[in-house]
Amino acid sequence: MAEQFRTCPTTGLKVHLPAETLIKVNAVAAVVCLLVGGLAALLILLTRWPAIHLLDEEWFYRLLTAHALDMLIAWIIFFEVAGLYFGSTVLLNNRLPAPKVGWVAFILMVVGGAFINYTVLVGQATVAFTSYVPLKASPLYYLGIILFAVGALTAIGHFFAALVVAKNLRGIAANRHLWSHVRRNNCSLHSSARRSFLYPDLSLVCRYFATHRS
Repeated sequence: MAEQFRTCPTTGLKVHLPAETLIKVNAVAAVVCLLVGGLAALLILLTRWPAIHLLDEEWFYRLLTAHALDMLIAWIIFFEVAGLYFGSTVLLNNRLPAPKVGWVAFILMVVGGAFINYTVLVGQATVAFTSYVPLKASPLYYLGIILFAVGALTAIGHFFAALVVAKNLRGIAANRHLWSHVRRNNCSLHSSARRSFLYPDLSLVCRYFATHRS
């Protein structure tokens, strides 16, 4: 598994390569959503400028809807997912437990976002920022909302799974340190430390070292 990690030359942190790829693709998707929403905002501004009045009423509300969804939801969530992966792997010196799950979440979010933008731009979901009845939209629009939400929730669940892995790995590393300390000092483990060796629990290991300092 060592080949799946690299060391950052700037920070010295270990980077899990599958996690790094997911961080990059989510960050790029966030920037793309930001650019799309920003372009829509520029066109809206030029329409609201009386001297130009670039777009007609129909396209104005289409772009207003796309602007709201891309800049207030999509880009923020993509960027947050990238941040969650970064925090749970790079900062914790950890691996991502199931990169395939991360890719499933990303694909769901991208497909959902594509459905949303498509239905909005073809005029089948001019619902501004409220997607409720009586502002009815195409079923494809609501399918996109569902897919995007499921993908985001999957990514969040993946983040919590990575935290569990990080906790377990730290517990195992601490237990190895404890065992090497016992062997060097030719001493025996009391009951709580023995349990911590069998079942990784960092708190028990810390208490052992606090009460058995040389």
